[in-house]
Amino acid sequence: MFQEVWLGHALWDREATIIHHFASLQHFKYPHLASGVVFSAALLQRLSSRLEDEPHPNTDFSIDPSHELSLYVWDQGRGTALTHSDLLCLHKQPHCASYVVPFQPCVSLSLQLLLFVKLLQPCLFPFNSCSL
Repeated sequence: MFQEVWLGHALWDREATIIHHFASLQHFKYPHLASGVVFSAALLQRLSSRLEDEPHPNTDFSIDPSHELSLYVWDQGRGTALTHSDLLCLHKQPHCASYVVPFQPCVSLSLQLLLFVKLLQPCLFPFNSCSL
């Protein structure tokens, strides 16, 4: 059987926080998703089976997706804990396999395009009548 592996740039709370429901899991690691994550095929198979077998939540709302993903994969200690990898980085460095790419604002939009989008916006709602 193949080993379950889950790698990421690990984060953890220094103290209980409201965003994580004051969970008292000391040094519980969750990934910085923008740095990238690595799942082994064995882990993906287990997660896929679990998703098929368990009922899905009634909401798609999530306060902290990376923490909730980590809790799901860890499965109250029955699953796999995140392993920190120095290859998944916060900043571009020579040794990095993956790193966070900063958001690049789009500064080249023309005023004409912005005006067109603003005029088109009301047409997207079915209760508005619109002709261009």
